[in-house]
Amino acid sequence: MAGLGLGVRDTALVPRDLRIVSYNVRGLNKPEKRRRLLRDLTSMRTSVAFIQETHFNSAAPPTLRDRRFPRGYFDHAPDSKSKGTAILFASTIPFEMTDVYRAGDGRGLYVKGKIAGSTYTFANLYLPNTNQHLRLATALRTLEDFSDGTLVLGGDFNFPLNPLEDSSSATHRIPSRQRRRIQRSLTTLRLVDAWRALNPTTRDYTYYSAVHNTYTRLDYFFVPQYDLPLVRASEIQATTWSDHAPVVLTVASPLLRPKMGTWQLNTSLLADPLLRADVTEAIQTYFADHQTSEVPPPTVWEAHKAVIRGKLISWASRKRKALQAETEELLTEIRRIELEHHASRDADTHARLIQARTQLTNVLNPKLQRAMLQTKCWFALHEDKPGRLLARLLKKQRARTYVQMIRMKDGVDTPHPARIAQSFREYYSALYHSAGEPDQLPTTHLDRYLRTRIPSRLTEAQRTTLREPITQEETTAAIKTQKNGK
Repeated sequence: MAGLGLGVRDTALVPRDLRIVSYNVRGLNKPEKRRRLLRDLTSMRTSVAFIQETHFNSAAPPTLRDRRFPRGYFDHAPDSKSKGTAILFASTIPFEMTDVYRAGDGRGLYVKGKIAGSTYTFANLYLPNTNQHLRLATALRTLEDFSDGTLVLGGDFNFPLNPLEDSSSATHRIPSRQRRRIQRSLTTLRLVDAWRALNPTTRDYTYYSAVHNTYTRLDYFFVPQYDLPLVRASEIQATTWSDHAPVVLTVASPLLRPKMGTWQLNTSLLADPLLRADVTEAIQTYFADHQTSEVPPPTVWEAHKAVIRGKLISWASRKRKALQAETEELLTEIRRIELEHHASRDADTHARLIQARTQLTNVLNPKLQRAMLQTKCWFALHEDKPGRLLARLLKKQRARTYVQMIRMKDGVDTPHPARIAQSFREYYSALYHSAGEPDQLPTTHLDRYLRTRIPSRLTEAQRTTLREPITQEETTAAIKTQKNGK
C-alpha cells in the first residue's frame, strides 16, 4: 500500500519562524523516553532542540535521531552516565554547521552555522547545583570568543534569576553576592531573559520540588538585547513525563525548507471493524459501478487503488484529528491544574495533576508502541539480508575483534593478519590437544573433581525420557509459555 502515493520533496524556501525548545529530560537511556522526546518535539513543531541531562555513556551513546531530527550534536560526561547535553536540528532546517564547541563534561555545547545565509550560534548549558556563578562566568567567556551572528543561549541554569519573581517561596539558597555575579556575567554579553522580557508581570515556573513543595523557574532562554526584536514569543509548556517543563522560544528567521513525506498505510487502522466494513463496501461499490464501463480493466484496477487510498486517508485524518483534540484537551487541563497548584500547592490538586498526566501517557502510549513495532519489523525484515544494516553490524563486530599486534613465540611483534591468525591457531591447537591416546587419558582427577561437585545423578527413567525425541505437543506448550513478540 505504500506504493500507492509518491511523495515530492519541495526544495523551495519559504518564510517561517524558528521554534527553539529547551528541555531537561532526566535521562534518555530508555528507548521509550527517546521516542517520547522526539514525539513531543514534533508536536511542538520544534526547529532546534536544546536537551539537558541525556545521561548517555560517552563510550557507547545510544542513537538520538530519526527522519524528523536527523542531525544532532552531543556533549557527554566522560566518566559516568550523568549530565549530558545535546542540540538537535529538524529536517526542515537547512542548517550548515561551521563550528562546534564541547565542554567535555556534559555541561556545555555550542554549535555555530548558517541558515539560508544568516549566521546563528546556538548555546546549550546545564549548570551544576552549586557554584553556578563560577561555571556560568567561564562558559560565557568561552561563548564570547566562539559566538558569531545571532546568539541564542538556553538550558537548565539551576538557579532562579530573581527569586522574588521566579520562585514560589520568594527565596533561594544562592547568596545574593553570587546572584549579583551572575547578573554581571549576563550583562557583559548584554544577554536578556527572553521569557521575562515578554512576560514582565507573569509568575510561572518550570520545575516543581515535591520535597520542598516549591515551584522554581530554572530553565531560560537568553538573547542579546539588540536581537530581542527578533523574538516573536516565549512560553512555558505543561510538565508531562519529565520533572521539568519545556520552554519554547519563537524567533523570526530567514527562509526554511519544508518537506513532504511519502504516504504509507497505517496498519493499526485495520483493527477498526467500522473501517474494514467501510472499505469493503467501497471496493464492492466501485467494481459494481465499473462492471459495464468502457474503461479498460487495467485502468479500472489502478484507479481503484487511488479510491481506496483516499478512503484510508480520510479515516486516518479523522482519527488523527480526534487524537490531537484529545491530546490538546489533556495538555490544557494539565496546564490549568499546574497553575492552580502554583497558587494552592495542596495534596489534592497535586494528585489530580498526576492523574491528568497519567491519562495523557495512556493516550499517547499506543503511538509509541506502534513506532516500536515498526522498528522491530524493520529489523526482522533486514537482519538476514545483505544491506546497510548488516554492513553496520559487521563494521562494529570487526572493530570489537580487531587485534592490532601480537608477540609471537620467538618474541617478535607482528601486525601481519596472516601471522596473527597462524599464531592463534597454533596456540589453541596446542591448548586443546591431548598428548596421549583416549584410553590412556588420566581420568582419576577428573572423576574426583566431578564427584565432589555433582550432588545427584539421573535415574534410568530420567535418562530414558531425555533420550526420547521432542514431540509436537511439547513444542507447542513451550511456545505458549513464551512472552509475546519473542
